[in-house]
Amino acid sequence: MTSDTSSASQVIYRKNEPSDLRTASDLIHYLESAGFEMSVPINVDEIAKALSINIVYDFNGIKDDFVGKIEFGVNNWPVVTLNPIENTYEPRRRFTIAHEIGHYCLHSNQHRRFIDTRKNMSRTGSYWDTYEYEANAFAAELLMPES
Repeated sequence: MTSDTSSASQVIYRKNEPSDLRTASDLIHYLESAGFEMSVPINVDEIAKALSINIVYDFNGIKDDFVGKIEFGVNNWPVVTLNPIENTYEPRRRFTIAHEIGHYCLHSNQHRRFIDTRKNMSRTGSYWDTYEYEANAFAAELLMPES
């Protein structure tokens, strides 16, 4: 990792099915090898952009009990939807995006949609749900890489 500012002026990765990016470390190495400069704090918005993941805010979904979700839309392009009320705190928003990137890299070949609530994203709530546990671990590794 460098201390330079993250920059992704264009899409540098377009995943189809399934991914070889099995860990956040794999993703970081892949992005760096493609010219993406990583720095702390990790810019998850730019990583999502580099991965062709569209991030939208659903003000109509506020009444729904979700923090974030990832779905695959037209031509299989991923869309992450964030509940703006649940993601007003910037560290929460960044973790939610990193979590959804985790689903994208780890699970999109198995499921086409993940809806994440406070309960299933929590440490205790995700304990019995392998997909949520793995996405949480991926997000933590992405936001706090060992290097």
